[in-house]
Amino acid sequence: MLTVPGLMIALPGRAMETRPSRYPRAWLGMYLTIELYGPVTAVRVAFRQGGLGGDWFAIDDAIQTRQQFQASHALPGYFRQQALCTLRPGTVLNVGRCSSLFGQPGGGFQAEFLDGPLPQVFPISGMWSNRAGNA
Repeated sequence: MLTVPGLMIALPGRAMETRPSRYPRAWLGMYLTIELYGPVTAVRVAFRQGGLGGDWFAIDDAIQTRQQFQASHALPGYFRQQALCTLRPGTVLNVGRCSSLFGQPGGGFQAEFLDGPLPQVFPISGMWSNRAGNA
């Protein structure tokens, strides 16, 4: 397991030489490039119908209200779709914290897909709630 510096998360992968990001401003500080050797579950959101593809994933606590998730992942607006995704062994990712963008504070853990097997996408029906409670 690879422990990502500055984060309380370990991923089944190995560090690689850092690859450039398609959007360098998306990162809060440094990020790592890793290759997964085990599966990782991630969350993907979309802002338009049929838009669950893409290169950016959240890999951290998804047990948040929609507004909390949107703020910590510096999302540009209200997302209309969400999916759980499996990032498979052999996937190469940039991983690190989200910078503050779109008027959101950021700070959440994100992954940028670079190469490897395409993620398996499992859409979740319904709308993400803004209600919070106690378990």
